[in-house]
Amino acid sequence: MINLIDFTGKTIIVTGASSGIGRETAILLSKLGAKLIIIARNKEKLRDTINSLDGEGHTDIAFDLTSFSEYNHLFSRIFE
Repeated sequence: MINLIDFTGKTIIVTGASSGIGRETAILLSKLGAKLIIIARNKEKLRDTINSLDGEGHTDIAFDLTSFSEYNHLFSRIFE
């Protein structure tokens, strides 16, 4: 793979990371050196995704983005 962009030292949040485009985006970004915070509703599928990522130090957060009243909790998890 030609590495056109180096994301080493960068932290990126990917939502919908348990399947489809979100999962594939997370996998690609990890190959480019990014540290990831992946978010989706399904904790088991998130674990599958995180186990597919290159590198270390990634975080998975099971969260339903339609739960607007819980966003403060989400932000505190992201920035802890």
